[in-house]
Amino acid sequence: MSSASGAPRKRPGFLDTFRAAMTPPPLPEDTGGPLVRPRSVTVAMVLALLAGAILLFVGVSSALATGSSTDAQVTRVNEAIATCNSQGIGTGPSVVVPTEGTDEAKTTATNCQALSTPTADQIASAKRFNVILSLVVAVLGVAAVAGGILINRSQRRGRTVVVVTVGVLVAMTLFLQVQNPLLLLSTLLLVVGVMLTFIGRGNLYFVMLRRRGAQK
Repeated sequence: MSSASGAPRKRPGFLDTFRAAMTPPPLPEDTGGPLVRPRSVTVAMVLALLAGAILLFVGVSSALATGSSTDAQVTRVNEAIATCNSQGIGTGPSVVVPTEGTDEAKTTATNCQALSTPTADQIASAKRFNVILSLVVAVLGVAAVAGGILINRSQRRGRTVVVVTVGVLVAMTLFLQVQNPLLLLSTLLLVVGVMLTFIGRGNLYFVMLRRRGAQK
């Protein structure tokens, strides 16, 4: 395809298309009438409330089940130790990983080498850590719900609360290796909700709210 001057028209590249999509539309003239909340903001509010409910459920249920879940983990470790001892391998640093033999034998010896009988202090520390982590997740659930309520009330602080909640969840996933499927689902819901309020009509809506707030 050629332009009017006869020169071939340059097709927009990927970056040009992306830049055009991310460029906010020009602000319309503020007539002073009531602002109509776009559907994307309503969807963001629903996603924040849903994610908050999931986080609250996961946090509370995990805190209540900390004792039984930790005891189950201790039972599995003790069973693995008993298996290693019954095979004559033993446990702990004294286990020598064979340099010859099958890969299965090497893997079994490596696993037995990493095992040790958990002490009472270790068990208590694990329970405290799980309770604290569960309470943090529950607090994040409350924060997500609060963010959704603030978004529903057309308050810009709601976006900030949701963004902070997403940041903490991502940090927990990366640094604490928390990989609960429900936590990952709630994080995804919050990320989508945040994006809906920062691009397109959702962002324009909050920009108009900010402009009106600055004029007061």
